[in-house]
Amino acid sequence: MIAFGRWLAEQRKTRFWSQSVLAEKLDVSQNSVSRWETGVAFPSQGHLQKIAELFGVTPDDILRIARQGSLTEPEPAGYCIAETNAKPDPDRETPEDRIRRLKAELSLMQIENKTLKERKHELEAELGFVRADNLKLKVANRQLKAAVQQFID
Repeated sequence: MIAFGRWLAEQRKTRFWSQSVLAEKLDVSQNSVSRWETGVAFPSQGHLQKIAELFGVTPDDILRIARQGSLTEPEPAGYCIAETNAKPDPDRETPEDRIRRLKAELSLMQIENKTLKERKHELEAELGFVRADNLKLKVANRQLKAAVQQFID
């Protein structure tokens, strides 16, 4: 079981998945994945089938790994089941894709920043008009108070 756990952890890590991501893909708890990887438990037949499909191997391959520590004895130098049987992860972003995405996000942020600066200038101008109107109202209010005071006297 320990060999299977190491293999499962290797498969997960080559795809840059956390235990919780793998657990979600297999519809199990993160604790189950942890128990499998540490050799405390072994997946049920149903989960074994899901794991095999997810990593592009057969359930028999997984059982062979659990018994022998590898798919075949002995393994050729440099052999890695993760490289030979792994399915590409469509959710995994390549560095080039990430650079493109980040550049696009940066462009959008720059446009948004420019728009926000323009809006700031518009609001500052509007604030200037409001202050001028406020000053006019204060002057009118003083004049009205003076007229009311004259009327009372």
